[in-house]
Amino acid sequence: MMFLKSFILAGTALATLASPAAAQIQIDELTPASAYDAGILDQNAGGLDSALWQGTSAARAVVLIKKLDKPLSSTAQDLARAALLSGGVPPEAADGLDREAYLNARLSAILASGNIAEFDQLVSSGSYSEADPAFRKIFVERSLLGGHTDKACSITDGITADRALPYWAKIRAYCHFVRGELPAAELTMDLIKRGGHKDQTFNALIGSLLGTNRSKPKLSNLTSPLNIALARDVLTAAEKSDFEIENIPALLAADIAQNGNYGGADRFVAFKASAHLLSVDQIRNVLAGFGGTVIDSGINPADKNSWIHSDWGQAFIDLKSNNDMTVRAQIAAQMLIRAEKLGLLAPMAKALEQDTSFIPASLQASADPLIFANVAVMNNDLGALGGLYQSLPEDDESRGRIALASDALGGGFTQAPLGTDIESRLALTGAAQKRAIRDTFVAVALGANMSDTAIEVIDGRKTASGSSLPEGSLLALQAVAKRGSKAESALRTASMMGSKSLSDLRNEDLSLILSAFRDASMYQTAGRLAAAEFLSGK
Repeated sequence: MMFLKSFILAGTALATLASPAAAQIQIDELTPASAYDAGILDQNAGGLDSALWQGTSAARAVVLIKKLDKPLSSTAQDLARAALLSGGVPPEAADGLDREAYLNARLSAILASGNIAEFDQLVSSGSYSEADPAFRKIFVERSLLGGHTDKACSITDGITADRALPYWAKIRAYCHFVRGELPAAELTMDLIKRGGHKDQTFNALIGSLLGTNRSKPKLSNLTSPLNIALARDVLTAAEKSDFEIENIPALLAADIAQNGNYGGADRFVAFKASAHLLSVDQIRNVLAGFGGTVIDSGINPADKNSWIHSDWGQAFIDLKSNNDMTVRAQIAAQMLIRAEKLGLLAPMAKALEQDTSFIPASLQASADPLIFANVAVMNNDLGALGGLYQSLPEDDESRGRIALASDALGGGFTQAPLGTDIESRLALTGAAQKRAIRDTFVAVALGANMSDTAIEVIDGRKTASGSSLPEGSLLALQAVAKRGSKAESALRTASMMGSKSLSDLRNEDLSLILSAFRDASMYQTAGRLAAAEFLSGK
């Protein structure tokens, strides 16, 4: 097992991998150093280095960013965030318009994710102004999504160029409604329809507000900032039982999750849909609010197969108030395990960090070593993985998985053997060997060497089950990775994966992606993904 080597030398390994020499960054091929776009995501948090757009044009970046307009898995979301939120030298633009198109595409994609806080943070760190005609549209959309209708309308009032376009006309119709100018709103709507523009969703939403549409509008699959703003007003005016909360946009679900006027069950549905958009304090407040409706039935939530809102609230209150670290570890593990099943591990782990950071590794290992190991990988915390590893008995299967994750995160596979754990399982049969084969694909992608014995086991094996990614897209990823295009590699992978998770991918596709990231000098990204994959294997 290579774990001790990677654990002891982790700092040296990561520093070496991140060094300019190892990355082979060709600064002279980039846009001049005077051009630099601010970012809010550093490398330790999953971001990319400052040469992230090397070899990618602004026009190509725009095309790739616009391909993100579909549901993405948590892994794909993380890759997209890395490309969009990292600071560095921008993609090379042919002219000023090319540059503006890229900046707008970047900001629009961040805004479309629903995370307004990240958008505001990025904008405040750069030279963006709502007075600049190039960015007026994006600031109007930010105001609409944030519920700042007055500001959105104020900016729209100043629009002169392209004022007659349906996009701006629809916003003016909404502004007339907000200001109580109902005849003007209806007149503007009539002009839009006479112009031949068709937008059934917009017509249904604003018609519901104006009273001209008696049927209940659909609030699912809304993507337009204007339509989301309209839906917010429709929800405000409607009875709380009129709409199914699970079908509304995540941004609006976040409002409901924090609204005490809704029942706990409805707020819990909204919370599950929007936790990734909430801050740590907001998540903690929501959980505490669930606890306010607890009826003490004498049943421990941990003993229940599924939790309702009050179980989450009770667990959170117990976690904060219990001074017994053993009990605290058990409660935290239950909350994290259940959050992982809901796809909410990352936001829940951040929200509970102040309650779990002081729990000794030995108690974490006793409660559930793998769930705490997953949190450690998210935090890029080799020390936490080391503590869990040392706390487990040698014959514990989880110990081997944590060791593999540590080697992946710490660069321990580079030019190293597969290790006795993988080699010994390759000699087995059935599910154990199947998992060992997948582990081999991952380890080799990270630079490990295969023994003759391992080669004999792997050679001739047919493709394992799993979702196949497009061959042409994989080839394109390999090509751009070899020229060091980190952001482009991340975006192409995010688009390819879509809603698929790492565990959904075929062995060879996963291995190719990890190899491509290493070719692009995205060592930390490859290591983090590989570590998560190792921990998923039982």
